[in-house]
Amino acid sequence: MRRSKKPLEGKTLAMIFERPSTRTRVSFDVAMRSSAVNPIMLTGAEMQLGRGETIADTRACCRAMSMPS
Repeated sequence: MRRSKKPLEGKTLAMIFERPSTRTRVSFDVAMRSSAVNPIMLTGAEMQLGRGETIADTRACCRAMSMPS
């Protein structure tokens, strides 16, 4: 069996940013897309980190939706 050169091809990966960082976000987004990955960006505000939701909660949610974590 031949291994894929892009092991994450077709997968969806979440990028979690507590603070905005244009350079980091864009560089990760470009790298993921060049590896045939579908990126999703989540910010602390979207995840409700300030209201008690943890990164572990978000990870569990992503896993339940068949996203690798």
